[in-house]
Amino acid sequence: MPRRTNDMPKCIITELSDEQEAMLPIYRDKWRSIQISTESIKHEKVATIIAEIFKSKI
Repeated sequence: MPRRTNDMPKCIITELSDEQEAMLPIYRDKWRSIQISTESIKHEKVATIIAEIFKSKI
């Protein structure tokens, strides 16, 4: 994901299409199931992702 700079226009969504509105329950259920999951994380994968994030911030 590109870093945000001051010269990038800020886009504020004020309305959703009917199709986007219909997708809200699907996304809500998806993220709710992730939120309450008790599945173990994959430590190596998480460590790799965090390292990549820190590399991109420098």
